Amino acid sequence: MTPVDPAPARLHPWIFTLLIAPFGMVGGFLGVTLAYQLGQAGVGSEAIAALIAASYLPHTWKFFWAPVVDLGWTRRGWYGAALAVTVAGLLAMGGLGADGRALGLLTVVVVLTNLATTVIGMAVESLMAHATPDEAKGRAAGWFQAGNLGGGGLGGGLALWLIQDRGLSVTASAAALALLCLLCGAPLLRLREPPHEPVPTAGRTLERLRASFAGLRADLW
Repeated sequence: MTPVDPAPARLHPWIFTLLIAPFGMVGGFLGVTLAYQLGQAGVGSEAIAALIAASYLPHTWKFFWAPVVDLGWTRRGWYGAALAVTVAGLLAMGGLGADGRALGLLTVVVVLTNLATTVIGMAVESLMAHATPDEAKGRAAGWFQAGNLGGGGLGGGLALWLIQDRGLSVTASAAALALLCLLCGAPLLRLREPPHEPVPTAGRTLERLRASFAGLRADLW
């Protein structure tokens, strides 16, 4: 494992608004802006609904790969890689969604982009747990939710406004969101990574399970 600073920097709670915003932007862009554009291009509502439904598949099964983010590499590394895929996915969604002629390929891109956003969410949540003082965790969670909702507003409202009121193409509006996503990840460039907790041995894991069951039994009886 890469050596880390023994005294990692702490992240201010409002930083989590920026870090999680790309997660919301993808959902807002797909559910509002891209759905509108596809409808304008003559794609049926059933096909649009199926595309949006496909985007939820990675979020349904993400618990399978969630432990990987905590056990390997660095949280900043996972975030950066996932953000790069998200940016590429937004650009591809904007290009493919202009006329709706490649719905199959667009569906693949949507699923892969949402797969990347699940990793963004996991990395940010892990940083929130390990790079935030205990007394600031409540505020960090509030800023986190604000960023998620605000990102959805940017991905839907701002991108749609750029198309309808400013005359930009859906490809250009997707590029604007992609740039915003990159800016949202900027605070991590100077972060000194908090260390991963060591993976517990089988014996320690068994001890923890026994302690947990003992505490549960004491609460129940």
